[in-house]
Amino acid sequence: MKVSVPKLVLALVCFSAAIVLGPGRAAAPPPPVCPDRTLHLDISGQNLVLVDPLPAGATTKFIDSPPLSRSGSNPYVEIGEWETYFGGTICRVDSVSPLHAWLGLRNSDDQGANFDLKAEVRVGNVLVATAEQTCIKGLTRNPALAHEIVKAFPPALHPREGEVTLTLYARIGTPQNTCGGHNGATGLRLYYGSDDRDSQFDVAFTEEPC
Repeated sequence: MKVSVPKLVLALVCFSAAIVLGPGRAAAPPPPVCPDRTLHLDISGQNLVLVDPLPAGATTKFIDSPPLSRSGSNPYVEIGEWETYFGGTICRVDSVSPLHAWLGLRNSDDQGANFDLKAEVRVGNVLVATAEQTCIKGLTRNPALAHEIVKAFPPALHPREGEVTLTLYARIGTPQNTCGGHNGATGLRLYYGSDDRDSQFDVAFTEEPC
């Protein structure tokens, strides 16, 4: 009978634990096999990455969306995509929450524009969680006045290992009849990568039982 690699690894982990502990032996609780992680948005070279922990003393970075407009059905446009990898064949994603995103304007002429923000989290090619904050108001060009948006994700799917990817999108704020504001903007600015502008989210894992 052919045994898949993930199941074989799981069996070896469980078997090894049984050998180490032995029958009737008391032992200190081992560290969690699947520890929860806070994934911080950062950049390495030209690559947008998710890191844990955030490097000490890092300076604030930013990324701008492309120009946004209500014309053409006001589609979401991508701001950026951040990635990391987690291994562990016995670990599954349990929950993703919340997203903290620090936002401002690309251009001071856009003051008075309102925005929607959408976040998607994938593990491998599987979309595990999505969240959307509509009609974000009051943003400015001044980095010192950046707004922190906190948005919880709904319950997540439970895929196992692979690349964890966060993709952020922006558009002009909706619904138009109640959100108001400008019909376009040169771009939404996202700040990240430092202690005082720490755009990040939490991923909780669960361990498959032996």
